[in-house]
Amino acid sequence: IELNDNTELQTVIRASEQNGATGNGGVILISATDSISLNNSGIFGTIEQGATVSDKLPLNPIIESIYDNLDDDLKNFIAPRSGFILLQAKKIELKKGSSINSSTFGLGDAGSIIIDAKGGNFDGLKRDENSGAVELTNGSVIAAVVVTGGKGNGGNIEINSNTLSLKDGSQVGTLVSRTFQEKPGGIGNAGNININATNSVTLSGISPQGFSSGLLTLSERGASGNAGNVDVKTGDFKVENGAIVTAATFNDGGDAKKITIKANNVELTNGGQIITNTRSSRNAGDIKLDVANNITISGSESNYDARVRLVEQDIQNTGSS
Repeated sequence: IELNDNTELQTVIRASEQNGATGNGGVILISATDSISLNNSGIFGTIEQGATVSDKLPLNPIIESIYDNLDDDLKNFIAPRSGFILLQAKKIELKKGSSINSSTFGLGDAGSIIIDAKGGNFDGLKRDENSGAVELTNGSVIAAVVVTGGKGNGGNIEINSNTLSLKDGSQVGTLVSRTFQEKPGGIGNAGNININATNSVTLSGISPQGFSSGLLTLSERGASGNAGNVDVKTGDFKVENGAIVTAATFNDGGDAKKITIKANNVELTNGGQIITNTRSSRNAGDIKLDVANNITISGSESNYDARVRLVEQDIQNTGSS
């Protein structure tokens, strides 16, 4: 299955200017026996400004049937009334700035995102713990966001694969967005990031705009709420060439949370970093490295200072994370 050239799939709780909307989020389910590829394209689950997720309306029977067929672990990971996005194939690729995004601009929790390259939930695909690849390149993003002005918790992100690769500024992130212009920051907690990659996880490089490849959970300046947890289980874990793993809070309304890496080997090279951070009166989180064999930390990023200035300027201009 391929999505190319600005193709978008979207599920929305939409509100008009005159009237709000109340409902349950939708589900986007894509299952392929071979591969799913997004090329300059996007998949979006959105709660619009003025819309509200209802905890009283019954679930759509189709959504209820999909939910009932999920593994128990996944059921515990999502809130079905907020909807969710689930992709399942042996290989899942996001290229050229493609995006999978679940966000709330309104009142209610953003939906969760599950990227499953091991099979076993739908269409009779056999579960295989030792196969499957997930690759993000050219600044592609998987994100669950409480957007500026939104109120609700961010969705969780889970990736199951044999290998995971994020390159060229590509990111997997959960976020409570900052104050921007006249709009208040988001209110709610960022979601958790769970990565289960049997063989390897590689985070490498930066985008032309200076953004690091990485796993990020943030509660930004002017927002209110905690950052999420980052939990990675893999064989070889590599963070290199300016890439980053971070849990951070930049406001007085929430804490940064915990980063846990369980791996056979961990390599942080050429400016690769694992960081928990606070720039407020609240708490930074813990970092736990559970490593069976070797930890390697070496090298630095020569243009780090110039790159940080470039990113700061972009944030000031756009209000992006």
